[in-house]
Amino acid sequence: MTLKIYGRIEYWNLKRGFGFISDSDDDVSRFFHLSNIVSGEPQVGAACIYDDGETKKGKVALNVEVLPSNHVVMGGAQ
Repeated sequence: MTLKIYGRIEYWNLKRGFGFISDSDDDVSRFFHLSNIVSGEPQVGAACIYDDGETKKGKVALNVEVLPSNHVVMGGAQ
């Protein structure tokens, strides 16, 4: 079973279709691309859950689910 990580979108570039997510457990930003969003509409400040991944360029967020705006993120893995 894969643990989902809670995070928040800290940057989103609609025109280019990519952004960065940070989580409350560490200070590492994870890159994500529009193709990795499985649900929701990305926007800066939105809460999300995702799978952690890594490429030769660094950490990435996979299978990103953007949560409804009324969802509270408590931090940590689920």
